[in-house]
Amino acid sequence: MIIWHNPRCSKSRECIKLLDEMNIDIQIREYLKDTPTLGELKDLISMMDIENVRDMMRIKESEYKELDLKNKSDDELLEAMVKYPKLIERPIGINNNKARVGRPVENILDII
Repeated sequence: MIIWHNPRCSKSRECIKLLDEMNIDIQIREYLKDTPTLGELKDLISMMDIENVRDMMRIKESEYKELDLKNKSDDELLEAMVKYPKLIERPIGINNNKARVGRPVENILDII
C-alpha cells in the first residue's frame, strides 16, 4: 500500500501507526516533497470513491481562498493541487487500483 503522507499531520501519522500495528507493508510518499503530476492526480481520482475533486482537497487552506478556487472547474482544481500540493487532503491510501482519503483514518482499511 502507498500512503501519501505529510509528517506534520497528526491524521497522517495516525494512519501510518494504524497500518504498522496491523503489519501492513506500506510505501510512504511525502507528497509535499514528491509532488504528484496532473496525470497522477487524474489517476487517483479514478481510483477514489468520491463525489467530486473537492472531496480530496483541503478547502480550508489559505491557498484555496487566495486562489478563489470555490467556483473553479475540476481541471483547474487539479492544476492548483499540482502547483500547491498543500491543497491535497491527507493521508491518502492507494492499494490494488483503489484509493481512499484517510479521514477518518479507518477509511484506509476499506482498500486493504
